[in-house]
Amino acid sequence: MLPAKMVQFLEEHASEISKLILERVRADNRFTVLTGRGDELLERLERTCSHFGDWLTDPDEARMANEYGPIARERSRQGVPLAEIVLLAQLFKRTVVGYARQHAMADSGYALLAEEELEHLVNGFFEALLYIMVREYEAETRVREARV
Repeated sequence: MLPAKMVQFLEEHASEISKLILERVRADNRFTVLTGRGDELLERLERTCSHFGDWLTDPDEARMANEYGPIARERSRQGVPLAEIVLLAQLFKRTVVGYARQHAMADSGYALLAEEELEHLVNGFFEALLYIMVREYEAETRVREARV
């Protein structure tokens, strides 16, 4: 599959991928708070997956900060441990890449290169996402601590 076709495939299977991620969150005892936010989490995962092409082709940090910064700040106010946010991003990335590999049918050298390119784009997205989430989470934490 070409990278564009792989991205389209991931977007078309956003619901299935999101449900798989949520199942893995619920099965992982390292998640203590996010497991109780199933519906909200599923909706957010589906929204991100279904627009993956936009995020992978235009990884504009300001746009990402507008989309994901408020979520990070809200998670800080909710008392969600930062470790859970980072763990969720890691799990999300592994699941997306694994799903693409499992369904890619990389039967040629070209297809393997396309799969590698997709993984490179996904890694870039999640690196930027983690930076923004941690930055905004910490900023909100500092604001709350300053009020005390």
